[in-house]
Amino acid sequence: MSPPVPRTGPVSPKKADSEPSLPHNRTGGIASGAPGCARSDESLGTLCKQNIISVFFRILQDGNHTLNMTDIEFILEELRKFNRERDWDQFHNGKDLAIGLSVEASELLEAFLWKAPEDAQAEKIREELADVLNYAFQMADKYKLDIKEIMLEKIRRNAAKYPVEKAKGSAKKYNEL
Repeated sequence: MSPPVPRTGPVSPKKADSEPSLPHNRTGGIASGAPGCARSDESLGTLCKQNIISVFFRILQDGNHTLNMTDIEFILEELRKFNRERDWDQFHNGKDLAIGLSVEASELLEAFLWKAPEDAQAEKIREELADVLNYAFQMADKYKLDIKEIMLEKIRRNAAKYPVEKAKGSAKKYNEL
């Protein structure tokens, strides 16, 4: 991760070396349409959607499909710190986190509305997916769920419901195989 960079205002997201300032919504998510990430002189800075999603992109790009617990803990700690600094934990009950996740998932769907899947803008997908992950991570943290454990458990359950010999190449639901 690069060293902290002081920012006095928004910077064009087109510059590769810039980390633009992001407005945030009241519940700890990054505000819709925000172009980048805010950092401070005192720390590595506020977690932004690029930090969250870059962990997942890095995992996919290097072929390692397992999340490093250090990455997960880093993300969770940055989210906790971000919310603590703003006294937003008071707004993060299970209901509101679930609603926020649903709203952000709908914004992710909007990236595909009225266009072919390949025509969706990657930057919009990245932005909205990070918001979804933001809320999902906060929900897991709120209920003290181990993200790696619940994901691997779900993969194992899905593998049992969709055995390769029956499901390969099929879009049918498990009870229709």
